[in-house]
Amino acid sequence: MRRSVWAWVCGLLACTAGAAAAAEVRGWVVHGETGRPLAGVEVRVLGMEAGAPPAEVVARTDARGGFRVGRPMQRRTVVVQATYRGVVYTSGPHRPRDDLVLTLRVFETTQDPRGLYVARRATLLELAPAGLVVREVVVLGNALRRTFTGQAGATVRVPLFVGAQDVRVMSGMAPAGTDPSGALVDTLPVWPGERPAVLAYRVAVRGPALLELPVGLPTLTLDVFAAEPLRVSSEVLTPREEREVEGRRVVRLAADRLPPDLVVRMRVFGLPRPSAAPAWALGGLVAAACTAFVARPFLRGG
Repeated sequence: MRRSVWAWVCGLLACTAGAAAAAEVRGWVVHGETGRPLAGVEVRVLGMEAGAPPAEVVARTDARGGFRVGRPMQRRTVVVQATYRGVVYTSGPHRPRDDLVLTLRVFETTQDPRGLYVARRATLLELAPAGLVVREVVVLGNALRRTFTGQAGATVRVPLFVGAQDVRVMSGMAPAGTDPSGALVDTLPVWPGERPAVLAYRVAVRGPALLELPVGLPTLTLDVFAAEPLRVSSEVLTPREEREVEGRRVVRLAADRLPPDLVVRMRVFGLPRPSAAPAWALGGLVAAACTAFVARPFLRGG
């Protein structure tokens, strides 16, 4: 079981081990909308390894949009970045055994938020001495063929359960805090396509409790996993599955195609009387790993 959790964490953070450094890094930078190669784009090749300072090589693409860096830095992990229209596009980390050959796609920018959506939101509710621990994987999407850059340094706002405290982001976002409504404010540009964000927080509630989750962005699928002894009921969410995970009963409730102005309300049962000694001692990566371990059998459909 521990191997499975650790493998998921390493896969999420792209930190799997084993390969030697690439002999050469080469590739092309192309316009993501037109497909044409782009000349003069700055490309940075970063080499990283535990216990060693990061090393960097900077190049520019030629007339055909190509770049080549010979045997960079002798580091096991390689990250390649291209900067276009002020946005940094990243490929990696990579741990190649041989030459690393890749194509980086870059895009024009937009401040039009109409392409933003949530492809999937998987939420795990677990009991804690002071209420609930909430662990989430939120897959953010951009349906436009341009990178959304937002305004005043803010891009996406991800609503959290009302009363969220001690919010921790493990990957996929660079938050600037929460806005007056309690939504988590991201600062990362949103490229075309999808990217997952992993976060955890707590909600201090007494049982039975009414939880409220504003949707905020059009959401294709919302999954809520309630781990024993918790029980959840909602007019929006319907029970889909029940499984045994690590010896505990976990019930999955779900809803599809939620509009952005909806507030999902759910009644949570199984909460004990409040403890005299509240506890929030969850490590960030452990919280993310537990979320994925519980949710993975459902998301794979197996």
